[in-house]
Amino acid sequence: MFKIALHMTYQRLKLSLSLVFVVVLQTYAQQHSDHTMATQQRYINEFKTKAPLVLVDIGDTKLATRHYQGTGTPLLMIHGTLEDHHSLIALAALLAKQIPNPIILFDLRGHSASVLSNHKNGSIVQDANDAAKLIKKLGYTSAHVLGHSYGANITIKLTNTHPNLVDNLFLYEPPAFGLLMGNPKYRAGVKKAGQIIAQTKTAFEQGAVEQGVKLFTEHIAFGMGSWNKILDKRARSIMTLNYPTFLDQLQDQQRFHINVAKLNQHQGKVVLVYGNQSLPLFKASIQEVAQILNSEKHFLIKGAGHEGIFTQPSQLATKVAESLR
Repeated sequence: MFKIALHMTYQRLKLSLSLVFVVVLQTYAQQHSDHTMATQQRYINEFKTKAPLVLVDIGDTKLATRHYQGTGTPLLMIHGTLEDHHSLIALAALLAKQIPNPIILFDLRGHSASVLSNHKNGSIVQDANDAAKLIKKLGYTSAHVLGHSYGANITIKLTNTHPNLVDNLFLYEPPAFGLLMGNPKYRAGVKKAGQIIAQTKTAFEQGAVEQGVKLFTEHIAFGMGSWNKILDKRARSIMTLNYPTFLDQLQDQQRFHINVAKLNQHQGKVVLVYGNQSLPLFKASIQEVAQILNSEKHFLIKGAGHEGIFTQPSQLATKVAESLR
């Protein structure tokens, strides 16, 4: 009996110590996370101070731009659909601590603080031309370019149409969905996506703006629950505000049909970035793009999905900085 009691006491002690260990680890992890977030926010505040938002006149419109001064070839960063430059600002702020290069953030035409002056439908051709004009207007002959989502498609279009303006390019999950259309193994996914896009468009046209944006973000972009779990109040507000331009872009048939193969003629690095938790349609797009590109540069953001560029910016900042050195 004594041995049994002793064994039971030992087991209870072992369990208690295990629980204490778990609590200590959780406390440490939380403190570490809080410290990391505080540091990141400090970097963002410093970045904003050194690169205040200004309107840059590129001829037929004005683009809200943050121009962080530095030396060498600049890094131009292009945000995705419905978003604005804030989705990339944490990444930019972290990069500013690791590379000497100038960094340029801006809101695409018709997004947030930028001006949609011609009252015409948005298009990927127009967006690529705007990026080219901005590079020149700021006094540069070329730039490294990083694009997220639709911004990655713009980056590809910019490289194909203005190859001399682009040095190295970083593509975070370009939605090259044109590569999936007509392929039997993607038929069900493409059909479902088309239905969601149609429902999103209908919601916008009926004035149900938030419903439409939420539908798109949860079923096409970031996954179920992302509206509240991943996107903060600022992001939700901005994406809702930018819906008219997105509605225009839905009429642009070129936005998903981009010439990925032409990138193999480009002289600079072509770096493909992706998360391992992205939705099936983006995984399929990445797979098809990777098969076309000759580039062996692939960056995986572990534990991330399509939103990894702003939820896990430190991983990407380190990889981009290393690639640019």
